[in-house]
Order: sequence, then structure tokens, then C-alpha cells
Amino acid sequence: MRAAAVLALFVLLPQMSGEEIDAAYEYLFTPEQRAAFDQLASQQEKDGFLNEFWQNQDPSPETDYNELRELFRRRIEFADFYYDLDLERGWRSDRGKVLIFFGHPGMIRRSRFGPFDDSKHEIWIYGDIHGENKVELVFEDEFDSGDFVLRTQVVFPKQFLLSPELPRIIKEEAETR
Repeated sequence: MRAAAVLALFVLLPQMSGEEIDAAYEYLFTPEQRAAFDQLASQQEKDGFLNEFWQNQDPSPETDYNELRELFRRRIEFADFYYDLDLERGWRSDRGKVLIFFGHPGMIRRSRFGPFDDSKHEIWIYGDIHGENKVELVFEDEFDSGDFVLRTQVVFPKQFLLSPELPRIIKEEAETR
């Protein structure tokens, strides 16, 4: 059973349904990897595929700890906790997706602005937050529902593992452990 195989890997995400876990593969697998996984028939094959996938992505295979897998898990948990909406899991929201791919911003500004001062905005700032090399991503909660929609045009990596920030983030987290 596909959902059971995925749950074997993502024991860390027990509240997610099988369909939701499958959707999380959008962030992990390339289209080719997804197609290969979908062709597997048995749970044992799927478990093996997933274990091999994470082993191949392990930045320090000489240890038992897989920093990348843990980073992905923590970002999903954080997004679910802080950005969860009634109709959508937090990791599926715009803020959740940005968090998963790019990590925590250096600064978040919250403000009310606009012609009638009735739109809530969050501005996530990455890079040198006081310098010229900063990137600002604007989210808007147009209907005051808690659903902040990304209004800045962003090109996401094809998969989480290609995010340009990962090597730096993994190194920084390893130093703090």
C-alpha cells in the first residue's frame, strides 16, 4: 500500500493523510523519481526506494544522522504548526512552501498598508537584511483569514534538495548541535 510505505519513512508526520504525504513528494522528488516510485508494486520496494533516496541525499553518510532528512522534517512540522489553515495544511500554504525551500527568513516585517489600510502583509527578508543583497518576499492576507498569499514572483528550485541555501544551513545547524 503506497500510503503505508510513505508512512514508514515519514513516521515523523503522523497527522498527515496518505494523499497529503504523497503531495509532499512535490518538494522532494524530481518528476523522474516520482514516476519510478509510482511504478513500484510492493511496500518493500517502496521502503527500499525511500531509504535509498535519503541515503543518497545524506550530507554526512559516515554518521547515523541524516541532516537533510531532519531539516525537511523540521520545516514541515514548523510550517504545519505556524501556518496551518482550516482547509489547508501549513506546509501546503505559500508561507510553508517558501519556508521549506528557502528556510527561515532573516527578518519578518508585519505591517498594514494599502489604500484603505485594511490589508495585512508580511514581508520576509532573506540575505543581508540591511544591505543591497537582500531579497524581500511579500505575503498578503487579503481577506483577513490568516491565509497569506505570496505576492512576489519567486522561482522555486525544481525540488527541495536543489535549494541553494541547503549547504550553508546544514553546516550552520551542525555547528549548533
